[in-house]
Amino acid sequence: MIKSVFAFAVLPVMLSACVFFPDSWFNDAANEKLFDTSSARSYTILPPPPATTFLGTETVWQRNYILNKRMIAHIGDPVLRVQGFTKQTYVTGRMILNEPVEFKTDLEYIKLPAREYQIYGMFEMNGDSFFVLPPQNNIYMLADMSGVIQPRFLYRIRNSEKVTLFRDKAKITPKSVRLKRITESFENKTPFVDYEVLYDGIKNNQMTFFFKRAVPGTNGEQGSFESLAYPKDSTMISLQGAMLRIIRADKEKLEFIVLKN
Repeated sequence: MIKSVFAFAVLPVMLSACVFFPDSWFNDAANEKLFDTSSARSYTILPPPPATTFLGTETVWQRNYILNKRMIAHIGDPVLRVQGFTKQTYVTGRMILNEPVEFKTDLEYIKLPAREYQIYGMFEMNGDSFFVLPPQNNIYMLADMSGVIQPRFLYRIRNSEKVTLFRDKAKITPKSVRLKRITESFENKTPFVDYEVLYDGIKNNQMTFFFKRAVPGTNGEQGSFESLAYPKDSTMISLQGAMLRIIRADKEKLEFIVLKN
């Protein structure tokens, strides 16, 4: 089984926007002239990135101790309890805006609420790539590959699937606001590493431990077992790769500090 974890990374994203325009805006002759695209260069909006793109696999460790913290284990208690899980991470075709943004020119006012947005498409010009946000009344806002919303925007050419780059720049408030690309992580519930080392007291003038390596998925019910022993007066020992400083060891308990994993 897998559990789903959501995380946010500073990667580029698309947005669907809330836009407010006067009803007469597109009916005004002067505005029509400003948007006259008969001689403007036309562009094609490219498809959006995949819904998910695999970024890689990492190991997530769960340990019962904190480095450099003094701890106590009584007889039969775990000195070390370690589990390792694999986690796969993907970047999605969605972006998150953490604060509202206002996008203004002399002719329009676009307000983007703080929320999640889907990437509508991609736009390339002069060797640069941009994320395209979902259209609002023929307007397409842009974000660069770092997620920064751009003052330039695209306008859909009438009776065409193509767009043109509008000549005026907008005022963006707050400045340099950034969208964050959303990532998703899926962590396996079954550990691929699962072991514990129990304190077993002082025997034959030795500090003893009981090592249990579990078969993955059995939660310690199946696996290999062995005894470990160190001189009673040891002040530093290595247990399964972890370096421990021994403060005190007796027949009842072990006081120790884990110095290194």
